This record gives sequence, structure tokens and C-alpha cells, in this order.
Amino acid sequence: MKSNLFIKYFELIDKRASVLDYGSGDGPYKNMLKAYFKEYTSADYQVTNQHHSIRPDIFIDDNQQVNVDDQTFTCVVISEVLEHIYKPHNALNEIKRVLVPGGYVIGTVPFFMWEHEKPYDFHRYTYFGLKRMFKDNGFEIIKLDYVGDTIGVSAYCFSKVFSVFIKPFRKIKPLHFVLKLIIRIPSLIYYYVVKIQFVKSFLKKYFGEYPFGFVFVLKKLD
Repeated sequence: MKSNLFIKYFELIDKRASVLDYGSGDGPYKNMLKAYFKEYTSADYQVTNQHHSIRPDIFIDDNQQVNVDDQTFTCVVISEVLEHIYKPHNALNEIKRVLVPGGYVIGTVPFFMWEHEKPYDFHRYTYFGLKRMFKDNGFEIIKLDYVGDTIGVSAYCFSKVFSVFIKPFRKIKPLHFVLKLIIRIPSLIYYYVVKIQFVKSFLKKYFGEYPFGFVFVLKKLD
């Protein structure tokens, strides 16, 4: 869900010259970004990148900086990265530095998420925390949207919890396969039902305070 909305928001971008994939990891969006932009550059943290199979074009240093000139990129992508940055304001200042005037930032952050890439997992952001942080660092918020809700998170948790109990049946492959399908039923039902607009609106209104995360589009003010 989050990735679908994230990809959709690239339609809002009117500057397609160059993009920096900030915190690129294994480059899940690399091919898509190369199709959207004339020039693609990946950047990642050297310590955490050791756990990935793809090396970036440039490394991000301990101060969140990249070795490029000011106003180099027309867009910066930062997807599922801010929670791993202990001082996110430093990263946002650096992103602002490398963006051209009027350049864009497109990104995602989790709200519901287990600890991952330990020990480099520091934050979970609220809507209001993100809104203030982006404005304080000189960005206009074009989009800042909740993704998912309490019902979706609960369906996912149901599958996650019961997947532990079916592990003893892994050697009985047909049975294990059937059990996996059964415990995924709540998530599958949610996935398809939430496509209905009035259901999506209802869930957002009454259960939106516990989302999977957020997707945002920002624009550099100067």
C-alpha cells in the first residue's frame, strides 16, 4: 500500500533531470527512478550498506552528508530511511543543500514497524512530528498522507503472531502451505476491501490513528 502511493506521487514531479536515492540500500526503486529521471545517483551509509548486496555510487558520512556540490539534484528520494537517522534534521539540511530551488523530496516512513537494521533503528514518527520537522527545515509540504489503519495493522499482526505457531509444521509442506494461506486470510480480505473508496474513507476516519506509516512529497522553498 505504501509503495503504491509512493510510486503514484512521482506523477506530481515536474523536474525530471536528476535524482538522488538517499539511503538506497539494495536499490528497490532503482529501475523505476532511472525511467523517470535522466540521471540517477545512489547514496547509502557505509556501515549499514555492508548488509546489502548492492554498493552505492557515493557513501553518506556520519554527519549525513554526501560529497556532491550544492543544488545538484532536482529530486531526492528517501524511502524508509529517516527512522534510521539519529539526527534527522542533519539529513534534511543536507537534502535541502543538494536540491535545486523548487526541487522535490519524495519519501516514506513507518509508524507500525518492528525493530530492524539493528542497532540503527532510532525513531517512529507521527503525522504532527513530520509536519513540524519538514517545515522547520525549509520545505513546503505538498503531500503528507497516512497509509493504512488500525484494522490493517491488526490483520497483519494476526498473520505475524500465528505464523510462529505453524513453524513446527514446516516439514509437512502441504499442511504448512494450507496453514499459511489460512492465517493470511484477514490480510487478504483487508487488502481487497480497502480498495473500495467508502470503506477506505471510513477506516481512515475512525481507525486512521494507527497507520502502517506515511508517504510525503516536499518542495524546497528557496
